[in-house]
Parts: sequence; C-alpha cells; structure tokens
Amino acid sequence: KHRKIKYAHFMAQFTTKLLEEIGGLLDAGALKTHIAATYPLADVQKALEQSQTGRTRGKIVLQII
Repeated sequence: KHRKIKYAHFMAQFTTKLLEEIGGLLDAGALKTHIAATYPLADVQKALEQSQTGRTRGKIVLQII
C-alpha cells in the first residue's frame, strides 16, 4: 500500500523578544520540557554517542558555562 507523505522543511528565526516570551512560558510552567541527559562541554563525545543511539527520549543538553 502506498501512502502519500508530505514533507515540509522550514527554518525558524528567533528574536530576543520571542526567546524572552518562551522563557516566561517555561518559568510559568505553561511549557514543559523533558531533558534526557546533561553533559559538560568536555563530554560532547558522550552526548553525541547518546544522540546517535536513536533511543533517547527528550533533549540532550550541553553545558557551556
């Protein structure tokens, strides 16, 4: 059985105002995020390996500060 699959690609441009609004929604609890793992920048290879497993549910965060 063949299915018609539509594909769309877009690039978002974020402004400071938009990022501040998103931050406010996160602070207010209106948006929820799931962080699967957090790595220091020195462990970027481990983060990449986890990303490439295809089994990670949530975001992988690199701490740069």
